[in-house]
Amino acid sequence: SFLSKNSISINKKILKAKNIIIAVGGKPVDLNILGSDLCVDSDSIMNLKELPKRLVIIGAGYIAIEFAFIFSNLGVHVELIVRRNILRGFDKTLVKMVKESLIKNNVRIHLNEQVSRVEKNSKNIKINLKKNRNFILAEKVLIAIGRKPNIKNLGLEKVNLKCDKNNAIIVDR
Repeated sequence: SFLSKNSISINKKILKAKNIIIAVGGKPVDLNILGSDLCVDSDSIMNLKELPKRLVIIGAGYIAIEFAFIFSNLGVHVELIVRRNILRGFDKTLVKMVKESLIKNNVRIHLNEQVSRVEKNSKNIKINLKKNRNFILAEKVLIAIGRKPNIKNLGLEKVNLKCDKNNAIIVDR
């Protein structure tokens, strides 16, 4: 936590420096739905002890897409739930190519869909969908809907650093 422009407190020690670089990274954004605690995020999925047979990934960005490719290439049945389309804001030709490649890898994509809640039954996790009022069963559910800046408790207000609407530190050139 910043004490001043040139000093920080880490584990009850005070460190001083002419310049301090803030490189605290980010953490996964949680999906605010009932049952999200039954899901894993893009950090904790790396700690799995064994591969699930069926994995549902909620998300459309590059992290969700990367995990869809990784797990499908490892033989896992992957279903991707996407609110609109994959890789929004990316080049349309690239998006088309990635989508075709996902399908070729047997990833089932649910476009224009959202999750209403997640619940556990005796054998699986049940992912309830909003649009089709249907559900998907899986062994694991990955929430990969984005990341947020890891700035909690940094004391940025003590050094007059401002954040944008997404809590990212505003920097100059």
